[in-house]
Amino acid sequence: MESKNLIIDPSTRAFALAQDDTKYITQGKGDVFVKNVLSILLFLLLALPFASCSANETGSFSWADVQSEYEEDDAGVRRDGFVNVTETAVNNADDAFRLASNEHELRSDESYSVYYDKAADMWRISFFPKDKNIDGGCVDVYLSGDGLTELIVAGE
Repeated sequence: MESKNLIIDPSTRAFALAQDDTKYITQGKGDVFVKNVLSILLFLLLALPFASCSANETGSFSWADVQSEYEEDDAGVRRDGFVNVTETAVNNADDAFRLASNEHELRSDESYSVYYDKAADMWRISFFPKDKNIDGGCVDVYLSGDGLTELIVAGE
């Protein structure tokens, strides 16, 4: 029975299957392709967890669910006294973040995410501690599609 060993040359990162005690290394086009694919996959696996707190993160939410979740007198819930009281077009997540920053200034230890409910034309901008192991400290600013702040929920 023929034995096969995997040989890796650390200086060139080339690898090949060697038969018996053969000490040479060959690197064909297929090996390069596999190595490149593995490198890309490794990069994506390492980079994606850091992307989750990206300022460009967008998603969806249900404004109807939010409205039914909070009562008028719930702690940390504000329904008036807002800065954004003049209609301003919100065309994208950057516009929504800019307007939400009028209500809650992004601190250096915070990150944020932007969500959109297309059916209700409502935006949710969530500010949260960069250290996700900290409970509380979150602020959600809810804006209408015309730039008016409708609700702020703090402390979750």
